[in-house]
Amino acid sequence: MTVTLRDGETVPVSTNTRDMAKWGFNGIPPGKQVGDQRNRGHILGAQLGGTNHEDLQAQDNQTLKDGGTLPADRWKDYENFVALERNANAPMMKQVEDEVANGVFNEGREVQYTVDLTYDDSSEVPSNVNINAQTIDGDPPVSINESIPNVPRPDESGYTLFDRSSVNWS
Repeated sequence: MTVTLRDGETVPVSTNTRDMAKWGFNGIPPGKQVGDQRNRGHILGAQLGGTNHEDLQAQDNQTLKDGGTLPADRWKDYENFVALERNANAPMMKQVEDEVANGVFNEGREVQYTVDLTYDDSSEVPSNVNINAQTIDGDPPVSINESIPNVPRPDESGYTLFDRSSVNWS
C-alpha cells in the first residue's frame, strides 16, 4: 500500500491483506479471533486518514437500521485492518505513524508513505510490517524506514524502538 499524504487530504487504501472478503463486515481481519491477544491493527493509521472500524461499523448498523442493504463489496472498506500483535501495533507501529502525522499535519510536509506486509507461507497473519516514509517536498529531506516484526515481544527479536528524535522535519 502506497499513498501520498498531504495536510487536509484523506486517501483511499488498497492493500494486500489476505482473504478479507470471507470475514464479512465485522472488521475482524484474517488471523484475529475475538478475545485473543492480537490487535485489529490499521495498515494506514487512522491519524493518517486510514479507515476506522468503529466508524465503519456505526455506518453499517445505521444503514441496516434504516432498512437499507450493504453493498456486496462492503468488505473492501475493512481492508485497512490486519491482525497485529499488541506490541507490534503499539508502541512499535504507532510511534512511526505518529511521527509521520507530525510531519504531514504539524510541519506541512508532503510524504509518500508505503506499508508492505510480509507473510510466511499460507499464514493469514503478517510476519512483518515494513514502513517507508519519504518526503517529496522541501528541505530537509526526511526518510523513515522501519521493519517491525509482528511478534508478541519485538524486542526479543532484536527490534529496537523507533527513535523519533532522529527525525528533523524542518
